[in-house]
Amino acid sequence: MPPTLPPPPTATPTPFGYFVSSHSSENNCADVGLKGTVNGPDGLPKAGIQIQYGELGVSGSLFTTRTDGNGRYGALLLPGSNKVAATSSHNWFAYVVENGQRASEEFKFTTDPIYAKNPKHCNDLDDEEEDINDEDRKGCIPNPCDSADAIQIKIINWQLKLGGN
Repeated sequence: MPPTLPPPPTATPTPFGYFVSSHSSENNCADVGLKGTVNGPDGLPKAGIQIQYGELGVSGSLFTTRTDGNGRYGALLLPGSNKVAATSSHNWFAYVVENGQRASEEFKFTTDPIYAKNPKHCNDLDDEEEDINDEDRKGCIPNPCDSADAIQIKIINWQLKLGGN
């Protein structure tokens, strides 16, 4: 019987240089988006850093935005004019890329719909009319974007670790 060879060494993953220093969200009735800042270990903004992002499970959904001179970035994820897509939640990812290499863990998040999927009669209601009653509104719900708790804009702030890239 031939001797058993030892398994090949397992590569130790190198920790990424960037981490999420904070994240929050905003409601928005116009569009679904992503924004934030990228700072160095000293807290100063880093210009020209790439953020790659896309929708989870959607083939070919990989896009890139870059920080400006103040370390800020922003991206339109979904226009509110796309009424079909804007009536459902979406799952997204984002991570930092520096010098052509991935430089952070993938951050995953979900955005809420902008518009409610209401029965057709709800669209015909005018809230300014005095004769509308609860029966007229039966089955109608407000647009999710009107809630302060809704997430249409995800804010992700990244920071380079001390001793990072």
